[in-house]
Amino acid sequence: MKKIATLMTIVTILIMPSKIYAQSEQADEKLITDTLITILNPFIEKEIDHYYGYPKQYGLYDANILNVIRESQFSFRVNVQVTTFEHAHSPPYSKEIITFEISPTDVNTLHYKHEADNVEKAIDAFYRTTLSDIQQSFNLNLASFISYRYNQLQYKAEINNEMKPLATIADEIANNILFPERKIPYKNVVDPVTFIKDNTGYMLFKRGDGTNVSYQLQKKDGTWTVINKASKPGKKMQHQLPWYI
Repeated sequence: MKKIATLMTIVTILIMPSKIYAQSEQADEKLITDTLITILNPFIEKEIDHYYGYPKQYGLYDANILNVIRESQFSFRVNVQVTTFEHAHSPPYSKEIITFEISPTDVNTLHYKHEADNVEKAIDAFYRTTLSDIQQSFNLNLASFISYRYNQLQYKAEINNEMKPLATIADEIANNILFPERKIPYKNVVDPVTFIKDNTGYMLFKRGDGTNVSYQLQKKDGTWTVINKASKPGKKMQHQLPWYI
């Protein structure tokens, strides 16, 4: 409740008519804005984690309060924009615009808008091409399965013990098979992608030479294991993916 009360106070100050501010008080306004962003940070982080499926990096230093709208006497709508990134502040740099409703008792998310940059679009296209080629090789239709990229699976394993065996299998593939085939600054392999439906699943990846690989998975007595490994020739991908992805 203390945090919500502080938010309400800050938002009220922010929407006060600008004419009451002297020019010399601009720094104080920035201080208040930075304080609002700092207090909202846990809510921003939660929404970004939910969107990406894992904790995505972003910097509060370049976060912006786009606008503040008073909905009623003690209810406000705040639009916040942050820029996400990978590795050591490397691309893709994508914009996350989040609309919060702040009331005396709660902070609710009203809207989340994601704006991908060209690097992210290229990465997604690379993944789609890779997975399409693998699924065609093994005649797999995984439309009804839930998919997890490597980072998403690792995060899921942190909060769900049943996913830990899957994360271990993915780690072994990424570290022992795919890591030696990575090139800097660009690679042509993606970390394994996992598809799960009930007690069955697949872990798919492509080798640097284009070989498509499928691990068939099964959950028995609460533990996921590999029950079959298969490989087939496939399309060799160009070295277009940033090495840290």
